[in-house]
Amino acid sequence: MDQIVETSNYKGSSIGIILVLFILLAIVTRTFYAVPPHIDPIYPPDDESSSMTSNPGFYITNNTSNIRFNVTLLTDSASPPTPNSFLFPNGGENRFELPTGRLGNTIKGSVRYNAAYSNSAISLGNLFFTLEQTLTKVGYDTYLFSSITGISSTAPVRWTSTSTRLTIVDA
Repeated sequence: MDQIVETSNYKGSSIGIILVLFILLAIVTRTFYAVPPHIDPIYPPDDESSSMTSNPGFYITNNTSNIRFNVTLLTDSASPPTPNSFLFPNGGENRFELPTGRLGNTIKGSVRYNAAYSNSAISLGNLFFTLEQTLTKVGYDTYLFSSITGISSTAPVRWTSTSTRLTIVDA
């Protein structure tokens, strides 16, 4: 009587072969894919823009001692502020967003706040500004450039601004 001795576990299953091919594919991909040395994909150059994957929004901070602001006008594409339309003194903050437009298009939204003392309903004046975002391609990367423009006020306040933040202080 002849006996057949098996020296392999191969019984027609190709799972092992698929696993080996997948590992080889991963090694080959890592070997031949290289990021150019002048580009850091995790930390791109800081030009006050943000990557396409996120919308930074715009932050309005009220650092006055006793002036409350209330949104009275939103035009174009500006979203209502969060958490609400009131901007309270001593560090209150609102966040606005604009929708991301098509490549090369600038999206704008104008905002008007009415200013009043915290304990009064009498208007002290208004604060106006325009939010802008432009989706731009730079090399192989797409960036969302943001800016706050046209800032003016008839209320007794001063302000400082960056591309995505407007901080209001007492005059």
